[in-house]
Amino acid sequence: MSRSNFTCRTFVTLVTAVLGVSCSRQSGDPVAVGEMVLVRLNVTGSTVLMGFMMCDEHGCNKMELWGVSEKHRISFKNFVDCGADGYGGVQTAKSPSIDREFLPSFLLVLSRHDEVVSLWLQEAPEAVVTLPISREQQRLYIKDHWMESLSPGSFTFEFLEDNSWRRECFNGGWYNRALGACSCPPGFDGLSCEIACGPDRYGAACARACSGTARGCRRSLLVWDCDTGSGCKICAAGFHGNLCDKICGAGQYGSGCFQKCGQCHSASPCDVYTGRCPSGCAAGYHGATCHHELTHLIIGPNITSVSGTSFSGHFYTTPENLEGSEAVMYYEVQYKLVDNMEGQWVTGVLAHLGNSSATLEAGAGSVPHFYNFTVDGLRPGQALDVRVVLLDRQLQGFSAVPHVRVTTHGERFIFDLTVFEVTSHGAKVAWTSSGNQTFVVRYACERLLACPESCFHSRDWLFVDGRSATLTGLLPGAVYNVLVSSSKDELQRESASIVTAFAVPDVLIDPVADACEACDTTSVAVGTGVVSRTNTSATVQWTPPRDCARLNGPHTGYHWQLLTISCPDDGCPQRSGTTRSTSVVLLDLLPSTLYELRVSLVNTVGFNPLLYASIYFNTCGIITN
Repeated sequence: MSRSNFTCRTFVTLVTAVLGVSCSRQSGDPVAVGEMVLVRLNVTGSTVLMGFMMCDEHGCNKMELWGVSEKHRISFKNFVDCGADGYGGVQTAKSPSIDREFLPSFLLVLSRHDEVVSLWLQEAPEAVVTLPISREQQRLYIKDHWMESLSPGSFTFEFLEDNSWRRECFNGGWYNRALGACSCPPGFDGLSCEIACGPDRYGAACARACSGTARGCRRSLLVWDCDTGSGCKICAAGFHGNLCDKICGAGQYGSGCFQKCGQCHSASPCDVYTGRCPSGCAAGYHGATCHHELTHLIIGPNITSVSGTSFSGHFYTTPENLEGSEAVMYYEVQYKLVDNMEGQWVTGVLAHLGNSSATLEAGAGSVPHFYNFTVDGLRPGQALDVRVVLLDRQLQGFSAVPHVRVTTHGERFIFDLTVFEVTSHGAKVAWTSSGNQTFVVRYACERLLACPESCFHSRDWLFVDGRSATLTGLLPGAVYNVLVSSSKDELQRESASIVTAFAVPDVLIDPVADACEACDTTSVAVGTGVVSRTNTSATVQWTPPRDCARLNGPHTGYHWQLLTISCPDDGCPQRSGTTRSTSVVLLDLLPSTLYELRVSLVNTVGFNPLLYASIYFNTCGIITN
């Protein structure tokens, strides 16, 4: 196959699955002023010599790219007044070499600015090579120039076209080059077919109605200028079938139900008429129909150094390495274990792009194009996948981005840390080690599940000569972090989380100190917490404990028990109950009788019958001897 005849169709076959792009550029197509062309060069062999030629009907000017894998260097030469085949011509000043590793696959960017063409490696935008051209030299050809005297190499190339010059058409519309505008299917309008008409509407400005009744556009067969020819017939938005009477199935919308729903939040279905997501877009997507990806990187990070506990690298945010739309403000370097593919990505670095107010958007923005990062706190001998996610102001980002694999140096000395026999106040841990020595076991409370109070005071450490340990004195209903490390090497460590079981509360309520209603006797004092009393009733009130750390679980209410202190000879029955309220009204009491009300806290486990607050009171009336 001729190199100059390598078409974008071949590119689609080879790399669409990787880059998620498509194009229609072929070698020999013109490059407009201001247009950028991204080319991926795939090389086999140790040497490549190729030419980027800008031609008109009389001849070409060209830039030659020389690459030799053993020298880790890429150099360029410029020629003017070449023949139509790219040979001959006059060499101009030789461009400086670029000290970059000669890889089997790399990206180059070509940009035209009036009478100058610029070329640079996507990963080295600071090293730009320029070639003077005439205004008539508009067509770009790429040609193999390797010579028999060299160790020959062969290459293929693929275009990734910049489509900014033409309008994008949504919702099934297509770009009509002859008209220079989008042709929209029935049910959609606007310059880019971005306006959805909704039920029973179609046409220019959505001004036409299908039926004007509750039937809407059901059974309506409409005509539009489709891309296969004028006068195409299609069902109205929201319907399909021979009679256009079947509503779109799940995940479909639009005219004839040919459009697929975008990335709706929680994978919910979109509106069959408009394609809109009623619950909003999934993370990383935006737009009326959630089809648009947030600005993200095309090529992942480059890892430059690795140690036993860290790795460093960089990434580029040049326009050629960005896809998607909408401004992003932060970047996040994430990693996860290779052998835990279903696990969560862990944040290694979260930082601003540029200064704290700068934003970045594909094809725009003034933030830097090069970012270094370092992630530390890792364990030796870990295989990790690493990616960079760009985030918007709400810290949402498109996460289906390329990742690279890195393995930290060294061997793991401690592994397979497990937790077992967890109770409300203790747990056991065990681990595997490749050597015999003393280990340090540290544990600290991170948070209480039923209380916002700090539990940082619950922490301890111990030395262990074996490969297991028993942890005691833990708080119920708490999350602990356990760290096992070598006493000789703190970098050799393994961590795990412990969630202790809930337990009954071990804290008391606080009775409310309120004045009591006046009674006709003051012979017996009234306890704190009694709000009112009569001859046969009393109202008692309290408040939840000030210290929620000892609730030991989610609080569900209160248990109360009423005891009679002074009881007639015929006996007094005890009463008890539960309530969610912080007060209780006691009825059908005996006059002139002393009572004790015991109140205990209740959580999801229950209550402690031996732990209660006592509130004493007497009913009104005359006490007889």
